[in-house]
Amino acid sequence: LSTVTYHEQTDASFYDNNVSAAAALDLFDKRAALSFNNAFEYNYYPHEDASTYASYSPQLLFRHNISKTIYHRLGYDFEIRRYPERKAEDGSRAKKAAARQDIRNGLAYELAGLGIKDIFLKIKNRYYVNDSNDQYMDYYDYWALRLDISTVVPLFRDRLFALIGAGYQRT
Repeated sequence: LSTVTYHEQTDASFYDNNVSAAAALDLFDKRAALSFNNAFEYNYYPHEDASTYASYSPQLLFRHNISKTIYHRLGYDFEIRRYPERKAEDGSRAKKAAARQDIRNGLAYELAGLGIKDIFLKIKNRYYVNDSNDQYMDYYDYWALRLDISTVVPLFRDRLFALIGAGYQRT
């Protein structure tokens, strides 16, 4: 459970509330694992009701430990996001009866492991498709392909680490 709030309210202020739970099952003598994550989020914008939304995001992951220091993981995630105070619009900008809603489906694959001198390296690919019932704001319907590379480098006696990462996304 996490909540983000601001001491002073401005036009950009929002309250972000998250609740998540996860469960994992070890398989094949701990050489693999299947996990399920579940998240609920409510973002409230006090000065912009049309931006307020609620979302539900389940995720299913399969991890295979290639060795003691290297693994790869495949995941599927789904998200449904609903804007209760914002009506979807058709192509001529006429309001529909239904609230705006986005549905996202995604697949992710990552390969990670410890290398020389305990340097951890992770490469992650992610592809997702977002579909909105808002026809006027057509840019809510899109696909994206994202590549991320990150590394964790120990700096001082296994107590201080540097996290370095870069990513590229194409839509």
